[in-house]
Amino acid sequence: MESFREGEGEHELIERLIANDRAAWQYFQRRYRLPIMRRITAITKRFAVSSDDAREVYGELQVSLLAKGAAKLRAYDRERGTPFLSYLRMLAARCTYDRLRRTRHESVREATGEIGRLKSDRPDPFDETAKQEQAYLAFCAMNSLSKRDRTFVILYFGQGMQPREIARTMKIRLNTVYSKKHKIERKLETIVLAHRGGEARGVVRSAPHGTRSH
Repeated sequence: MESFREGEGEHELIERLIANDRAAWQYFQRRYRLPIMRRITAITKRFAVSSDDAREVYGELQVSLLAKGAAKLRAYDRERGTPFLSYLRMLAARCTYDRLRRTRHESVREATGEIGRLKSDRPDPFDETAKQEQAYLAFCAMNSLSKRDRTFVILYFGQGMQPREIARTMKIRLNTVYSKKHKIERKLETIVLAHRGGEARGVVRSAPHGTRSH
């Protein structure tokens, strides 16, 4: 079987991974296993999860890459400027969070009575990690927009500024505000979808402060 050599390019590697090429997967292990495991353990060590669980998460990640016709590998688009390793690290983080949530739910079912007596004023760590994941996706999405579009997002979705105010602030027509809103929504959805590995989830679908969507 033809080996995969350093420098052949990510596109060739991904194509051979999708084809479940053994040599490509061997190269994948050499090149990406360590940084992916570092990402996984950076999350799991905060929850006193064993190294065995971290290795299982890595195994689940590899299986997920080939699931559904290798949908997650096919979803990677290098034209968006995200390095393949960064994409893999993002998928690894999501896989880890999913594993932690499953473990948490199983623990809750096994010790419902015990947990019912526990109280804490501290934030739920699982909710916190979910918020961190959302913040990462928001950063990736915003970072892919032009400076002017980022300004629009901050004014419209961040500050809740009314369309007429935005039109005056950015010196654009009112109709342009509405059309730009829809274009940016679609663009952000596409960006987030790519970073989430092909799972269809909507973003920024609500207008601020009761403003009607146009």
